[in-house]
Amino acid sequence: MNNDELNKAIETVANEILTKKGTSGIYDLAEMLELDCAKCKQCEVATPMINGECLICGTPFTVPNRWENNRIFAQFMEAEMNKGGEFDMFGCMDMGDTFADIDCEDENAQHFFLPEEMRFDTDWNWFMPVVAKLSTQSEEPEELDELRAYLLSGYFTGAFDEALELINNK
Repeated sequence: MNNDELNKAIETVANEILTKKGTSGIYDLAEMLELDCAKCKQCEVATPMINGECLICGTPFTVPNRWENNRIFAQFMEAEMNKGGEFDMFGCMDMGDTFADIDCEDENAQHFFLPEEMRFDTDWNWFMPVVAKLSTQSEEPEELDELRAYLLSGYFTGAFDEALELINNK
């Protein structure tokens, strides 16, 4: 069985599960098969995807530009960009400790990063200072409810997507 046939079989099984058990059954299937999830614009929540489409409604996902997202997060953290396109992260990520490759205490440590070197989208240590800043800037606590739910469940991709949406809506 090739990948296309396997994906078609998964879609068929997913449709049956959706009919009989609803969306919770789809999430169980996705967890079992370790499928990637992303925020579906149609469903308005993070959903499992296969073949670049939402497994629940079939809406195609647009692939986010990792570098652009990291640039957005760096700018939100008030990092300054130099002429070489690197962002100076020194002092921007300081929460009283050392985070990722950024030693907030050591002026000589690496603190200039290109967007493709940043790990806001893959590393909790890079991401949590962003969450802290969002929390302090929020005027309405309920606007952070979805972000909190993703954080409490340990669902990084959902938390990242929600934080990105919150930043873009500021």
